[in-house]
Amino acid sequence: MIRSFLQAIQKGDLYEIRSRVLANSELLYCTNRHGDTPLLVAARHGHVTILKLLADECEVSLSQSNVDGKTALHEAACSEQMKAVEFLCRRNVKVDCLKRADWTPLMMACTKSRQDVVAALVAAGASTSLQNKDGWNSFHIACREGHADILNYLLDIEPSCWKTVSHNGRTPLHTVALLGRLIAAKILHLRCGYKGDECDSCGATPFMDACRANAVEMAEFLSMTYKCDVSASDCLGRMPVHHAAQAGSKEALDMLIRHRVDINCQAQSNGMTSLHYAAKEGHCKIIHQLLNGGAEVNTKDKKGRTALHMASGGGYTDCVQALLYDYNAIDSKDDSGQTALDLARNEAIAELIRTCTNNSRHD
Repeated sequence: MIRSFLQAIQKGDLYEIRSRVLANSELLYCTNRHGDTPLLVAARHGHVTILKLLADECEVSLSQSNVDGKTALHEAACSEQMKAVEFLCRRNVKVDCLKRADWTPLMMACTKSRQDVVAALVAAGASTSLQNKDGWNSFHIACREGHADILNYLLDIEPSCWKTVSHNGRTPLHTVALLGRLIAAKILHLRCGYKGDECDSCGATPFMDACRANAVEMAEFLSMTYKCDVSASDCLGRMPVHHAAQAGSKEALDMLIRHRVDINCQAQSNGMTSLHYAAKEGHCKIIHQLLNGGAEVNTKDKKGRTALHMASGGGYTDCVQALLYDYNAIDSKDDSGQTALDLARNEAIAELIRTCTNNSRHD
C-alpha cells in the first residue's frame, strides 16, 4: 500500500492521491526505507500541484526530513526542479537547512548545472559562505562540478567567495586541477587571486594534483599561467614526477620529461625515486616508460631498497620480470639485509629471481 501510494506521488497522479488520502489519512506520513515522505517524493519530482495539496489541504509540514536530514527543498534543489524550489521558497521554508548538519540546498544545487535554481535559492536568502563538514562552501562545490555559469554567478554576487579553503587546506584551484576542469580553471585565473603554488596541509600544489590525475592540459595551463614550480616538493619531499609515477599517469610523465624534470630525483623523506613509486604500485608500463627515459634501475632509497624490492614485495610479477630481464636489475641487499628474493610475495616471483640470479652467475 505504501509503495503504490508513493509511486502515485512520483507519477503526479493527483486524483488517485486525493482519493487514497481521503480513505486513509495516515498515508500522508508513510515513508520508504530511506525515510522519504510523500512530501519529499513530490518535491524530488517537481510536482507542485501535489505539494500544494499536501501543504494546503492536508496541512502537512513543509519542514519534513528523511533519515539523511534532507528536506523537500534539498530534494527539489538537487533534482533541479525549479518550480518546486520557487514554491517552497515562497512558503518561507528554512532555506539554509542542513542535511545531516552538513549540506544546504544551495550546496546541493551547486552540484548540478542549473544556474537559475542556484539564483532562486540565493534570492530566498541562502548563504554562499556556509561550509560543510569538510570545509567546502558552495563555490568550492561548484568548482568541483565546473559549470561556468554557476561559477560566474557566484563570483558576481560575492566576489570574495573564492577566498576559501577546506579543512585540509585545499583551495578550489586544487579541486579543479585534480578533476581537470579546464574551463573552471580559466575562470579562476581571470577572476580570482590564487597563487599557483599554494599548498594544502600535505604540501600538495594544484600542479601536483593535475599530474597525479593525468590531467595534462590542466598541468600545462597551470604551468603557463601561474608559472608553477614543476619540481616543488610536498611535505614528504615528493615532487610532481613522483606523484605521476605513483598514480600511473603516463601522459603527465611525458609532459614532465618535456619540462626536463629529473626523473631520478629522490623524495626527501624516504629517498624513493619515481621508479620506486611506480614499482611499489605495480605500474609496469610506467616502469618501462621511466627506464626507457633514463631512469636508473638500481638506485636505492634511504632503507637501501631498489625498485626490484618494491615490485617483489608488492607481488607484481610482470614488474619483477621487466626489471630483471629487460633492464638488468640487480637483487642486492637492503639495509636490513633482505633481498628482493626474501621479499617475494609468491613462488612465481621467487622463481624469476632465482633463475635470473643463476643465469647471471653462469654468465
